[in-house]
Formats: sequence, structure tokens, C-alpha cells
Amino acid sequence: MCSSSFHLVNAQPVDYSIATVSTSWTINDGPLPFIKASDFLWRPILVRRGLRSRFSLAFCCDFACTACIVGVLIQKQTSIEQDAITNAPQLVWSANRNHPVKLNATLQLTQDGNLTLSDSDGTSFWSTYTGGGNYSVSGLNLTEDGNLVLFDRNNATVWQSFDHPADSLLVGQRLVGGQKLTSSTSASNWSQGLFSLAVQFDPHSSYLSAYVESNPPWSYFESYIDKDYVKFENESFNGQLIRVASSSSAQFIRLDPDGHLMAYEWDGSNWNVVADLLASGISDCGYPMACSNYGIVLQMDNAVVLRKSPATTLSGN
Repeated sequence: MCSSSFHLVNAQPVDYSIATVSTSWTINDGPLPFIKASDFLWRPILVRRGLRSRFSLAFCCDFACTACIVGVLIQKQTSIEQDAITNAPQLVWSANRNHPVKLNATLQLTQDGNLTLSDSDGTSFWSTYTGGGNYSVSGLNLTEDGNLVLFDRNNATVWQSFDHPADSLLVGQRLVGGQKLTSSTSASNWSQGLFSLAVQFDPHSSYLSAYVESNPPWSYFESYIDKDYVKFENESFNGQLIRVASSSSAQFIRLDPDGHLMAYEWDGSNWNVVADLLASGISDCGYPMACSNYGIVLQMDNAVVLRKSPATTLSGN
């Protein structure tokens, strides 16, 4: 059974956004309790209170604590007590989504500046690979934008989670060539799913592409862009307005397990979808496997063409 607490070893206070080198956090028995969300248990490691959102770097575990990941959670900015009870945390970045660890696993910022996650038997499952003299990491900072940053003695960024997105974008975050969003398998399974979103290039232009992780990749949405990146601005993405109830509300964009790119807003009691960001270029049946065994619907000269979904080449980890 899962214990009701975590133990932090040589760690900064949990309501704090910066850690120095030679700091470690271990999922273990101890005096500090888990916080219960609807689908998982979580324990803050670092916390940053922003203008509209509260972000936490946290251990996130199933209720039995047999599978845990390290990730960044978003909540509406409010008090700690209300966050724990009402503001359902949403995972917006994860280090080890495909390789969960168990109780007694350790997250460590080493003396030489490497951030690593090791399982209870010492097996390393994830690392920033920033150790050694070439980087000179001084510490770890969770910014008010939700970006997890390793910085050097000059406060310059050495590594940042914004360069390694999972399935979500936060306000101010760019998606550039070489990066991609990849959906989760399901709402309760955070491992990589079937769908990805990336900036692609042809000889004369760049475009935003949503596609199935098949062999070869199978695109179901393309939109040409005038830059080599897309950015989630406050209330807009890729030229589309995102109509929110309040400009001060917490927001994020996520590539959902069904392939839809959704913008979410906290309305005071729930996370609500406020925009389906691919809807202008694709019908409901345009999403793979949305219409029974058929996938993409192509409209050519007013004719609707159904393409059968690939059955054997999909890979979803």
C-alpha cells in the first residue's frame, strides 16, 4: 500500500521555487503528506506562484505508489489549502512519462549540475545530461511561467523543460522545429500515445502538422505558418484567438489522447475547454479512427473520401 507521506532529503522548503546543487528528493516515508487529486497522488518539490497560475514540480504517483513520475503541475493561483482541495492539478510536463519509478526513487541535482531521476535500486531512468565542467550549473528554478530551468552562475539558462515538451504548452511557450507535442495514451495513462504535433519544413515554407505516430507518419492536419515556430500567447495560438472568460485565468494547451488540440481555462471550479484549435481545418471524422474503422476524411471537389485507418503500423509505447 502507498504511504501517506513523502520524505525530502537535504531539500529546499516545499513552498519554494529554487534549489541549489547537491540537493535530492526521495519518495519515501516521512512527515509530509501526499496531496490527493482525482486520479493520482502528488507531492510538491518546488512551487512557484505566478500572476495567474501556481506551478509545482512534483512527484505524481498512482494510488498504490507503484508508478511515479516527476512532472510540472498547473493550478489556478490561490492558497495552498484551497489548491490541495479544489484546484484540480493538471500535468503539463513530465520527465519520465514512459518510465515510471517506484517508491524510494530519488530526484537529485548533483554537485556537478546534472538533474537525474533514479529508481529505488539505483537504476537511472532520466537525466538532463548537464553534469561536468562544460555547463557549470548552479541551481534549479521553477519559473512563474511553469518552465523548469537549470541555470549557471551568471543566471544563464543551461537546460529548460520548455525545450522538451510532453503533451502541453503553457502561455509564453514556443514549439519550434525539432520539438513536438505527443499525446498521452489516455487521461489516466500519461505514457506517450498515438498523436503528435510539430513544426515541419518543406523546401519553401514551414507548416504546423498533426499526425499519427505510424511508419511512415500519417498527417491529419496541416497549416502553413509564416515563422519557423508557433507560440502560445495569452489568449491566442497560431493566429487563432482563444476566447477566455478572464485574461487573468489559468490557461494551457494540450494535445489530447484523441488527437484534438484543446485550450483549457480554469473557470473557478473546473478546467473547461475554451477552444478546439484544429477545428477550423478538419472535421470531426478527420481525426484518425474517429469514424469507426475509418480515419481521415478528405474533401476534394465536394466529394468526401474516407481513408481506412492503419491497423498494423501504429506505435504508442
